[in-house]
Amino acid sequence: MMAKTFSKRVAECAALLLVAGGLGFPAAGGGPSITDGGGGDGDRELRVTHMVEPVFPAALPAQGILRGEVTVAFSVDPAGRLDDWLVLADTHEALARETVRALKAWRFAPALAGGAPVWSRAHLRITFEAPGAVVTKTVIDSFDMLTGDRLKYPATVRVFGALRELDHPPALKRDGAPLYPAELAGARAGGSALVEFFIDEKGRVRMPVVERADHGLLGVAAVDAVLKWEFEPPVRNGKPAVVRVKQRFDFAPGA
Repeated sequence: MMAKTFSKRVAECAALLLVAGGLGFPAAGGGPSITDGGGGDGDRELRVTHMVEPVFPAALPAQGILRGEVTVAFSVDPAGRLDDWLVLADTHEALARETVRALKAWRFAPALAGGAPVWSRAHLRITFEAPGAVVTKTVIDSFDMLTGDRLKYPATVRVFGALRELDHPPALKRDGAPLYPAELAGARAGGSALVEFFIDEKGRVRMPVVERADHGLLGVAAVDAVLKWEFEPPVRNGKPAVVRVKQRFDFAPGA
């Protein structure tokens, strides 16, 4: 099974296009790209090949709600399938449900790294205005920025960017150290990898990404280890929460 090693370079931005009367797609070469730019030979950004536009929920205008925003993180596997998603913030739960409904119908061409398809993770912000939705070209590159006053409208923030925002750090129930890659044994060189991931309301690790690594195989080993971890559910104000965390792994030959 291919390890879920996300490339930060192809994962951290969402750039989606809207034109008058509907979403715009190039005549050839796929749909809008999700990227933060750059890349070498054989690299390609995640592409949206089919998009279903979210629809403003019909019941909200009767409640006096005419606009709102939703921010969501999602991951796409090497086959171009939607793999996972988390609503990070929203101004109304009905808007969040509509965003997820539409996102599940999207189709993707996977990101490529060195010519090979890879997992990728993207962040997307959608601004809703009755009677339709506008998909904005917005880059969200830090969850530390994701607070209620950063959104245009008052929002419920569902994912927190620092452990200090929780009632207490989530306890690790099941762990395991990464193994030093056998392929690097002959090099006799150490190194490190920094992995970023979510801990959800049930204590599960979600959508890990390699933020940086001294060698790609060290990143793979770190993600393989993190995906086996399990935590006590994070808690904020006495209620289950989702938090983003980072973990550094140091490797030594023979470890």
